[in-house]
Amino acid sequence: EGTVISLFYPLTSPQYLKSQVSYLAIIFTSLAGSSVWGEPTVDSVVVVCGKSNDEVLYSRTLSVLFHFFEYSITDSVYIFTKDNTLTIICSAKAKASFETLGSSHNGFKLVLIEKAGKEQEAVDAQKAVDLIKASGPKTGVIAKDQPIGVFGETVTAYINKHLDRTDVSLAIGLALQAKDSFARNAITTASTLASAVIGQQAMPLLQSITKGKKLTHNNVADKLEASFEKLDELVKKTADGQPLDVGEVEPAYTPIVQSGTYDLRPSAQSTDNAIVPNVVTVSTGLRYHSYCANIARTFFFSPAAVSGVKKDAYDAVLMAMEAGVDALKVGKTVGGVYQAVEAAISAIKPEWSEKLFKNVGCGIGLEFREGHLVLNNTNSLKIEENTAYNVCIGLGDLK
Repeated sequence: EGTVISLFYPLTSPQYLKSQVSYLAIIFTSLAGSSVWGEPTVDSVVVVCGKSNDEVLYSRTLSVLFHFFEYSITDSVYIFTKDNTLTIICSAKAKASFETLGSSHNGFKLVLIEKAGKEQEAVDAQKAVDLIKASGPKTGVIAKDQPIGVFGETVTAYINKHLDRTDVSLAIGLALQAKDSFARNAITTASTLASAVIGQQAMPLLQSITKGKKLTHNNVADKLEASFEKLDELVKKTADGQPLDVGEVEPAYTPIVQSGTYDLRPSAQSTDNAIVPNVVTVSTGLRYHSYCANIARTFFFSPAAVSGVKKDAYDAVLMAMEAGVDALKVGKTVGGVYQAVEAAISAIKPEWSEKLFKNVGCGIGLEFREGHLVLNNTNSLKIEENTAYNVCIGLGDLK
């Protein structure tokens, strides 16, 4: 698959270490000489993972760790250097797991350093700084991510104080954006699962309202989320024909059910208000092996609901969706997708182009929203092979 790397081998597999060489090459190649960063190069990349933070489901740090190991190890430091060495400072238990990889393979070197121990965070932080300095004066960091806990905070403070840093968040995002076969299967499987939730769970619940049952938005949202644990009863196989592992199914966000008043953001909340049997929207996102998928559907409850501006808007958005998906072509610009959507809306009703949301989706993968691949009017990045996108179109404030 060229430069697309499959990193989800068991930790004991020789193929696992072999793949890391390519991954490092992608990271450093994307950095070296690139005017995007304002610097010609960095000599190392450091990723600091602190305590688990239930409030942070997605981050570039977690993406790197899940991409490598399919899980994150708390209170650890990962230092990538140009000589194809990965140095990990971690607990004794984690070190024992990593030791199964061996110390070198095909020119790639793995160096494991056990942490000094509790209340010795400053010792570990200084050790990390010394190792980074030894590789060269400039280091790349994920500036936006701020680890929590004494260890992560101490290491980050030392790095900020003693090192010349460059934010390489975008470079890492570019390196991770092409999905290998494992990732593509996971995203496709997550999409199938999300579709099953809408078609086989949400629809029967909403249909019960037409028979007189009273349900609130939260009633339906809670039932949908509870169904995630039993999705192997609805979907037996993954996209590549393997048995579905329901233990790897997680919500990408809490399902959103709305009627009467609408908020199309993934951060929106369902309410305890009764569902109005007119126009109901249901959105759900799932993760399989940490890879995300998202789906949203609109349900019309009566012929009266499908009339006037509502029907016109629905038809316009549906045509715009087709135009946007059709514009997702390798080699074209990311911004071209927004422009295709806007053109489709304008062709139906020109004044609605001003009602179009500022973006019509974004890249999706280990992060629900790959920020550098936002589908807006100004994004000049090229669409690359094996990337994945969530196209989500909305019109607001329609009269």
